[in-house]
Amino acid sequence: MDAQESISQEQSRASSGWHLGAIILAIAGLLVSLYSLYHHRLILASGKTDAFCNINAVINCDAVELSAYSRFLTLPWGLWGVAYFIALSSVVVFSSRRLGNRQEHLLAYSFWVIAGLIASLILAFVSFKLIGAICLVCLSIYAINVGQGLFFWYGLRKKYISFSGFNFKSLYAGLLTSLLGFAAVLIIYNIVGEQALPKKPLKVEATDRGSQTIRTAPEIQNIPVALSQYSGLGEDYRKGPEEAKVSIIIFSDFQCPGCKGVSDFLEEVFQSFPGQVRLIYRNFPLDQACNPMLHHRMHTFACSLAAMARCAGRYGKFWPYHDIAFAKQEELKEQSPKLWAKEIGLSTEQIRACESDKSLGDKIKDDIELGTKLGIDGTPTVYLNGRRFVAPWPELKDEVKRLVDQ
Repeated sequence: MDAQESISQEQSRASSGWHLGAIILAIAGLLVSLYSLYHHRLILASGKTDAFCNINAVINCDAVELSAYSRFLTLPWGLWGVAYFIALSSVVVFSSRRLGNRQEHLLAYSFWVIAGLIASLILAFVSFKLIGAICLVCLSIYAINVGQGLFFWYGLRKKYISFSGFNFKSLYAGLLTSLLGFAAVLIIYNIVGEQALPKKPLKVEATDRGSQTIRTAPEIQNIPVALSQYSGLGEDYRKGPEEAKVSIIIFSDFQCPGCKGVSDFLEEVFQSFPGQVRLIYRNFPLDQACNPMLHHRMHTFACSLAAMARCAGRYGKFWPYHDIAFAKQEELKEQSPKLWAKEIGLSTEQIRACESDKSLGDKIKDDIELGTKLGIDGTPTVYLNGRRFVAPWPELKDEVKRLVDQ
């Protein structure tokens, strides 16, 4: 074996080690992103978690996931991370001499690494400056992206990666495989559905209250409440005295898992301050059938549930319907909205009368229009005395107590 061949083999071994390290780091990012997505789903289901990364008011993954910045184009950032690291893993694997065009896929690897570093910088700024909370899981992903940046720099230095003779045709050829995987992840999740709508992010400000931080929208919104079925397009169903010191308005969707968890929590808050809290329900179904904000299928029965709940309200049974709809949410089928109405005592004639009454749908659409004007970006969305509440849900009870004690 001559010296030149020995050097070539050594370089090949070094290159293989570099590939292995980049793949391991990408897989680590994929696993952390999967956990982030899992945590996001827990938040949707219950409004809070016991995640290890909830250490205090500042280092709090729940606070970040509950913020208006937790999604991009209707999808949680954890999902974008899963798609990104699958794409990154694929180009590193296919850059092997034995599996694909090395140069094309290394160009694609460079593209993904640079994109990941830029995204990490932007999201870190949003977390620290705009949300005012830190997510340890997110920090782990940022660190992994920085690690990939170091691998990229090392690859350039050792000439594993070269931009000599760069052209966009080669970059496109290298990206094609990874883009297919990237798109497949997003499409599959979109079919499953997500409880969010794309809206302009809400700016939040922090106000200190003792050792805790409560975050609410700085503006007080004038949200009208119709007090009878003859007001406007119909009554806003509520419970608690009209003169209560605290008004809680929730924009909700009966098919939204997160709404179920928060509804149970709000009932606990309502019972904890007898005579001091008024709870008001507003409709924001994530269903194309009545919500023009949606451009793809999400909750296919949400509009029917909202209409039947308002039908029950006409006969003094809104809250029983509200409770049964959330309690049996996992059993939801096409006939469930009418069946549940009968279970709480509505007759077939009453249901038929509601089905032929256009005003029920008009009121629901009016709620949606109001929510859209307020900048609502998902369900559930809660307002305390006109201010949007965007802190972790467990802190809502403390904020209600503060308002009651004023």
